[in-house]
Amino acid sequence: MIRETKIGTDIKRTPRILQGKNDMYTPAMLKTIFVLCLLGASQEEIAAALGIAVQTYYDWKVAIPEIYEAEKQGGIMAEARIAEGLYKRAIGFTHVTVERTKDPQTKKVSIRKRAQYYPPDVTAASLLLRNKRNGKQAHERALERNKPLVWRDKQEKDITSGGLPIGDSLNDKAKETRARMIAELGED
Repeated sequence: MIRETKIGTDIKRTPRILQGKNDMYTPAMLKTIFVLCLLGASQEEIAAALGIAVQTYYDWKVAIPEIYEAEKQGGIMAEARIAEGLYKRAIGFTHVTVERTKDPQTKKVSIRKRAQYYPPDVTAASLLLRNKRNGKQAHERALERNKPLVWRDKQEKDITSGGLPIGDSLNDKAKETRARMIAELGED
């Protein structure tokens, strides 16, 4: 933010890009932006939650570095929590639950702790290992582009035989066989 000094006191002045009747930005919005990024919200969803246009949110990100930092830190923490959960699932973990029951006759509440063991999950381990390979470099590239890190567990493959309809991609022998079968069916 631009700061002016007036007889020893700092006065915050709204950046020029934000001046006008639509200036609704308050520093309290930083926490909202941070929390929404923790939840994985997109920039469009953040703008909607703040009640502003998407372009206004983009303008704020350019004019107010604190918004960019809140978004970046929220995204990094969200990715860290996901990675931690995936790691726990991959190696197995124990979760303690507390059950409270009330006896209807004596009105006494009994508390019972129960440990639930979740065994290691091979799928989670495979996903974690695949994505950890070159993960640091991918994370750095994602930060440079200001986009969230994309997990590479899904691979898209073209199964439409090169964009042609399935019937057009058959080899000559298959086409002959197909034509013969159609002719035989037509003769009956």
